[in-house]
Parts: sequence; structure tokens; C-alpha cells
Amino acid sequence: QEAKDALTMIRRERITASSYAAYLKKHSAAIQSILASHLRTANNSDPFEIASALKELTAAKDVEALAAAHNAFNERLDAHLTMLVRLSPR
Repeated sequence: QEAKDALTMIRRERITASSYAAYLKKHSAAIQSILASHLRTANNSDPFEIASALKELTAAKDVEALAAAHNAFNERLDAHLTMLVRLSPR
């Protein structure tokens, strides 16, 4: 369902602040579940404090704070994934 909703969102001509906030709120449980699964796979290693970024994301009170927290979450997750790929045996 998350993928279907994401495609619907990006196919719109214009994503409004309220639709962006509503999308993230609607899918926050899925984001939390995906992150928990990722961290379990990484032996609960969270050197970039992704879980902390997710807490900030879910606690954001306005769309500007939400966007900033979403960006921080994505950057930390990307850094962690990049680190894991570079450390993996080839």
C-alpha cells in the first residue's frame, strides 16, 4: 500500500504542504517498522542515530520542521546504508 500511495503522491502535478504532511503521518507506522527491521538486520547498530531522527520526524509540529526532520532521517539512513555496503565483503 505504501508504494501505491507514494506513486499516487508523486504523480500529482503539485504536492502541497498539507498533502506531504498527511502522507508522512499516514505512513509513519510503516516507516517505523521498516527502520526497526533495518536496524535488526544491522545488529541494532545505529551509529548515525537514525532512530533519533525518526523520533524528531514523528514529533514535528509544523510542515517546515517535518521537512527538515524528514531530510535528516533520509540523510542518516543513506549514510548508514552506504557504510554497510562499503563494509560488506565483496
